[in-house]
Amino acid sequence: MKKATLVAHRGFRVGVDENTIEGFRMAADLGMDFIELDVRLSMDGRIIVIHDDTIDRTLDGSGTVSHLQLEELRALRTRGRRKEIAILDEVVSLFQSEIGFMVELKGEGTPEAVASLVEREEIHDDVIISSRSLRLLKEFIFHAGEKLVRTCLNITKCEEFTLEQFISSKDYHDLPIPLDMISLRSSLVAENFIEKCHEFNIDAYCWDFMDKRNSLSRATQLWENGMDGFLLDDPEMARNFKNLFH
Repeated sequence: MKKATLVAHRGFRVGVDENTIEGFRMAADLGMDFIELDVRLSMDGRIIVIHDDTIDRTLDGSGTVSHLQLEELRALRTRGRRKEIAILDEVVSLFQSEIGFMVELKGEGTPEAVASLVEREEIHDDVIISSRSLRLLKEFIFHAGEKLVRTCLNITKCEEFTLEQFISSKDYHDLPIPLDMISLRSSLVAENFIEKCHEFNIDAYCWDFMDKRNSLSRATQLWENGMDGFLLDDPEMARNFKNLFH
């Protein structure tokens, strides 16, 4: 059985603040395969690493990311460990030689901006572009042009193409866009999801392992059923995963 691909979800969220250089460093040092991070554009067009459309939950301020300049965002600190917000350019510069990047497109303008960065830094082979929005993925594919970059649909909350539509698809060419991976919340995964992914030569990924009580047993079951990749939040759990099936 092939080894599982292990991804640090938001650069880990246990023991570190999500989407921070500190978390990304931990992921690289642990030997994870990819960092998963979320991106949005600031008012001045910089690619900010942040999950929510507002800063209220994660930073010591208030407001919408797209309404703030990079300089304003840099003056803030994370609410937990007082870390500076990251921008995608510096993350790539710091970690390109150590770990891959799963970049989740979250807001308007991110497809073109990220496509430009991928081209400029020549990281086509080191990156996976993810989103729960088909429109954003389509825009990225358009801006990437002839250069092939792996794509992942987070189908859990995708409204344009649902899990039910995917399972009922008869042929890979029925899919709305070319996909290399599809990710799904772990509690929603059934064998038919993994089977359909593999029928279409798509890698099946899953996320949401914050509940320590049964996460390892659940992940082991999914791996035995053929799951290809896991997005993990807890570095301790990641170490256990690596020992078992990496």
